[in-house]
Amino acid sequence: MSLLKTGPNNGMFGKGCTEERARKIGLANKGKIPANKGVPMSEEQKDKIRATKAANPTKRSPEAIAKTVAKQRGQKREKLYCPHCKKDIAVGWYDRHGDNCKSKKGTT
Repeated sequence: MSLLKTGPNNGMFGKGCTEERARKIGLANKGKIPANKGVPMSEEQKDKIRATKAANPTKRSPEAIAKTVAKQRGQKREKLYCPHCKKDIAVGWYDRHGDNCKSKKGTT
């Protein structure tokens, strides 16, 4: 059934939410909080979590984890210079930072 109601087959496909409808939804949800927010877990819940973790230990041995940590320790990541904020940004992050740099707005 879910496949039959996806994409163009969905009655709301391509339609936006009107401002009035959005306001009504917002008012209906205002002040609602999840039922368990701020409620501490019982000891029974904690015991179940502990038992599950004990029954399903990590797949990697502590020796394997220590070996990986030792290999990565001290490695430096390649960085690119951002001309807008004049900072070095890690290569993996630069594609999200470069054109979206907050300092860019003030320089152009």
